[in-house]
Amino acid sequence: MPDYGATPTPAERVRAEIAAMERDGDTYVVTESAVRAVKDFAASVDSNNDRLAVLGRIDVDRMIALSRDGGVEWWYAFHGRVFAGDLEGMRKVYNAMQEKTDKSGDLPSYTSSMTWITKPLTLSGGFTSNIKAEVFKQLLDWGADASFNGGTHFNDALMTLDTDCLEVLVDGGANPDTVFTVLSDLRANNMSKQEEKLRAAVKGKKLYHKLDEQILMEAKLLPDANGVSSLKTLFNFRAARVTDIYEYGPGKRTVSTTSTFDEYDPEALGFAREKLQALGGKPRDALSKPKRKGLSS
Repeated sequence: MPDYGATPTPAERVRAEIAAMERDGDTYVVTESAVRAVKDFAASVDSNNDRLAVLGRIDVDRMIALSRDGGVEWWYAFHGRVFAGDLEGMRKVYNAMQEKTDKSGDLPSYTSSMTWITKPLTLSGGFTSNIKAEVFKQLLDWGADASFNGGTHFNDALMTLDTDCLEVLVDGGANPDTVFTVLSDLRANNMSKQEEKLRAAVKGKKLYHKLDEQILMEAKLLPDANGVSSLKTLFNFRAARVTDIYEYGPGKRTVSTTSTFDEYDPEALGFAREKLQALGGKPRDALSKPKRKGLSS
């Protein structure tokens, strides 16, 4: 039993109880008092920010032992390592989660994990986010959604992160519509430094995004001194059609053409099919002999 001294706060007690857990071989022995301290602490605060501020900083091996035994959710061990930018610790928790016991709870969402590092954040006690491109890359490799369902967290990332992180998100399947909209917003609000970072992340690249299991969007930013112009190609494997859309000017005027798969370049279709599969889509095999190349070739 740890020596608390004066009456401890729930946060002090949980740290002391977990620190008092003793190692047995390659793991730590989970005590009833540590489990009770975790539950009492979790109930004593109102937000996940405050819970992560304490539990997310605790030694990863102790947190893994608690998570395996059902004393705490995997959420805290994993998200804590993501928030800290601890790639090795993340992988350690990830590997442990693959062997989770019947006692341990649900596994965390890797997409949810990314929401903790989309902008600089400092939790109570001085626990500050350490945002790293390699952490984003690993989460995406494990199946996280680069576009965060197109929500506010993804917009936060585009509005605040550095080019290396933005490049990982762009390459990982970020929604081009959101990227180009944020670029326009950055220009409209004279946020030139962040606009330069985002433009650098997409310069010369084709962006690929899964609209659904049968439709891939391919998009490319085009040089335009007066706004954000782009060329988008929608590969619809359900309808066996390809739509090329050129958007230009401040009002996003559009010109579009539609072709059947019969009329399209076979290499472009094959490449699009592989891209959609890599992003989690399930395109049907409906390729046929094409006759023309697409605008984005």
